[in-house]
Amino acid sequence: RKALVLYHKAVLLKEKNEVDKALPYYLQASEEVKLTEDYRLAYLIYSHIGMVYAYRDLHNYSIPFCEKANEYALLSNDSYYIVESYNCIARTYSAQRNYDKAVEFYSYSLAADSGFSGAVLNRGNAYFNLVQYKNAITDYYKYLELEPNSDQKEMILRLIALLEQELVFQEEEAERLDPFKDANE
Repeated sequence: RKALVLYHKAVLLKEKNEVDKALPYYLQASEEVKLTEDYRLAYLIYSHIGMVYAYRDLHNYSIPFCEKANEYALLSNDSYYIVESYNCIARTYSAQRNYDKAVEFYSYSLAADSGFSGAVLNRGNAYFNLVQYKNAITDYYKYLELEPNSDQKEMILRLIALLEQELVFQEEEAERLDPFKDANE
């Protein structure tokens, strides 16, 4: 009960944009919730702490709290919390520009819910940053399939067209630089 009260105090402060005042309540709640078996509340507390640190660009602090949120989400067996906890970790890795890890955790999220469009789009963006354009294109098309009326549709279609042109250019350039490639094989 004490963990819940502390969590609610923190949420109310956060809603007033008083994050500096909210964080100590979240941290106290994280200690109190360890004394319970309320895994859903524990997930909420730890994910909020992780996001507070992430929004402050304190990613080294964020990741352990997001990982702890994931542990509690798995214990709660709540599919929504599980998906969101993987996304919490993935977003933090993305913000650190650790795109390989971001892809890994977005993929875990999609293994839990293949229809979660936000994870599809964000994994596509991580692939883009890794210069894995074929994978990015695949995810962008999947996102548009899941969200056919997205406000981002036209921009994503233009990006896909540019990436497809880039892939053609790369193939042509590779052939130009190694005209005997097929003969060597």
